[in-house]
Amino acid sequence: MSKIKILPEILSNKIAAGEVVERPSSVVKELVENSLDAESTKIVVEVEKGGRSLIRVADDGAGMSRDDALLAIERYATSKIYNDTDLFTIDTLGFRGEALPSIAAVSKFYLTTKTEAEPAGTEIIIEGGTIKKVSDIGAPTGTMITVKQLFYNMPARRKFLKTVNTEMGHIADTVASIALGWPGVQFRLIHNNNILKNWSAVSDHADRIVDVLGQGLHSDLHRVDTSSDNIGIVGWLSSPRIKRSTSRGIYVYVNNRFVRDRVVQHALFEGYEGRLMKGQFPAAVMFIRVPFDQVDVNVHPTKHEIRFAQQTKVHDTVAKAVARTLRIADRKQWTTASLPKSGPSSDQHRILEPMMHFGKTETETLNAKKDWRENRKTPSLWQKLDSDAPSYRPDQQETLWERKRLGELKVIG
Repeated sequence: MSKIKILPEILSNKIAAGEVVERPSSVVKELVENSLDAESTKIVVEVEKGGRSLIRVADDGAGMSRDDALLAIERYATSKIYNDTDLFTIDTLGFRGEALPSIAAVSKFYLTTKTEAEPAGTEIIIEGGTIKKVSDIGAPTGTMITVKQLFYNMPARRKFLKTVNTEMGHIADTVASIALGWPGVQFRLIHNNNILKNWSAVSDHADRIVDVLGQGLHSDLHRVDTSSDNIGIVGWLSSPRIKRSTSRGIYVYVNNRFVRDRVVQHALFEGYEGRLMKGQFPAAVMFIRVPFDQVDVNVHPTKHEIRFAQQTKVHDTVAKAVARTLRIADRKQWTTASLPKSGPSSDQHRILEPMMHFGKTETETLNAKKDWRENRKTPSLWQKLDSDAPSYRPDQQETLWERKRLGELKVIG
């Protein structure tokens, strides 16, 4: 009898969930990215008890038909890629086809979706990876996915979840990082029926950055905009005066995908070289655009890590762009408008002139000027001391060995 067996689908989905679904924030990330791929303009994330009890993501995107909704919960089913070539030219956030079945395998999963062309929507209910119900339902155009009791059938995994505040903090960071990259989309985050964040859609990327990272950055952001050899860089850098103790204020996006890339971070720090002390970090939002076939996003199941085909070129381009932007910002602080004018202004004349006659008549003023001229003719104490001192003009000096000061001097050599 063979010892090697093919695992049941439910068990394989649970194993996949261990890679894709690390914690509640991982569920939020996967669902929000699917909403963005569906061209949504409004995304609402609702959470209860830090994601332990409920995670719901609703959007106004394209939605899915009944057949597509049933296929979406199958493993390795996706609408993003179709062949080998597509795998190396990925221009969407999702593509692996693992997220929905993995989430459904470790929770009580509800999917409600509808396209604009269909008269009714579709509802699918799954518990622990098993489909319980498929039915028609009235719904607006878009998709709403509800995840209840995450890891309810994996007690060991649920035990490792952190406190409600910790898990909610990770969810807030995840939504913020995605919202920074998509300023044209409205994001709303709700926890226990309380609205925590509500970022309206904006046309200016800097407005979204200020909304997410704080109003204090508004006057200390410097824009980066450069391109070189098919590498485009647009971003906003904080002034060196803005210092942070961690790198959590650094957001890097490659082709609109939020990533954690050490190459780009090192290039960013190199551009700030000499402006920040060790252990200090700037606030920065960098958008890097490279050809899709020049970056590999199929590196990690969570798609947080990537690899550049021309890593050195990307590093050098980012470092030079950051350094050049900061140099220009430094020069702008020393403009001629901030320097004092050469010579007294007319206001100074108007102030100083009356002060000469303040409290005096014209006759008293003339007498004071006459006394001042007479005093100039009388030698002062310093003038007398100076006249008694010996002359040190070169043509009147004695030779060194003939002077009698400080005792007798002898010439040596």
